[in-house]
Amino acid sequence: FFENLRIWEVQKLILKFEMAKEMFVSKVKKMKALLMQQECVKALDESWGRVVTDNKKQNK
Repeated sequence: FFENLRIWEVQKLILKFEMAKEMFVSKVKKMKALLMQQECVKALDESWGRVVTDNKKQNK
């Protein structure tokens, strides 16, 4: 009886660990996605800034 209980406990811990790992992975994916978004926004800002300054130069 105690052996079964121990096995069940171990399985429960393994499940918990797997769930935690999944959560961590999705958190990391979210972080990466956010970083990618920020990089895209920054790149867009920079290219937009270039367009604006180019137009200003042409208008002078």
